[in-house]
Amino acid sequence: IPAEWEPHECFWMSWAVDPVWSRPDTTKIRDALSRIAHTIARYEPVRMLAPPGPLLRAAQQEFNGCANINVLDAPVSDFWMRDIMPTFAFRSLGAKREVVAIDWHFNGWGRVPPHSAVAGSGLAESAAVIFGVPRIEASFVAEGGALVTDGNGTMIVTRSCLLNSNRNPLRAGIDRQTEISSGLSELGVRKVIWLEGDPCEPITSGHADGYVLCAPNNVILVEAVDDPEVDSPFWREHDIALLENARNTDDFPFTIHRINSPRERYCRGDPEYFA
Repeated sequence: IPAEWEPHECFWMSWAVDPVWSRPDTTKIRDALSRIAHTIARYEPVRMLAPPGPLLRAAQQEFNGCANINVLDAPVSDFWMRDIMPTFAFRSLGAKREVVAIDWHFNGWGRVPPHSAVAGSGLAESAAVIFGVPRIEASFVAEGGALVTDGNGTMIVTRSCLLNSNRNPLRAGIDRQTEISSGLSELGVRKVIWLEGDPCEPITSGHADGYVLCAPNNVILVEAVDDPEVDSPFWREHDIALLENARNTDDFPFTIHRINSPRERYCRGDPEYFA
């Protein structure tokens, strides 16, 4: 699985807006998505997914005449593409390699209300048709934001998310952490770093990408809380210490940079939903 900063052929977006995000104004959200798409299209192709019906027609009208934005019919109902999309990876075929799409069996963030609808549940299953690449199935339930990789075989995940029973339920005689680590190994991951995460996070159950980001040259950025008005998530300092003592697949330590979260007085909207 390549790192996020590696070159790619195009940028995938969705024109669907789940009602939970559109409490202020769906029109404003679509205007923002349109500006993002047109900006990115100045630098690389954009493939905009839209569900059949009125939204597909609206997307075709919105981007009519933009040669670098291609609107495609796809079963999407949300724009949170990092999670509802499959993850692209490389698979060796003799001396060559091909791109494949990993299906994480996305189940709507564990079907936690108000996200009980499975947004884009058929998206990864349609990989060969929509994305033009073979589909590979993971042996467990996850989503893209639950997985942070350095592109060199190391994967950072959280127990609060992947071991949550709303994704991977308890089964007698099965160690879920070992089972998921093994499943990641089957997908080419050579080392899994398990953080505790944030079980109080209301949507994703504490996605790794909510506070951890791998960067080039063996660097990891991690969000710390330096605000006297805000309590740090219970396990955050524990997880930072774990990363500071972790080593990559080549047995080198990571360089950890703490990034302070915005102070509460600068947050807008519902702070529980602020990433």
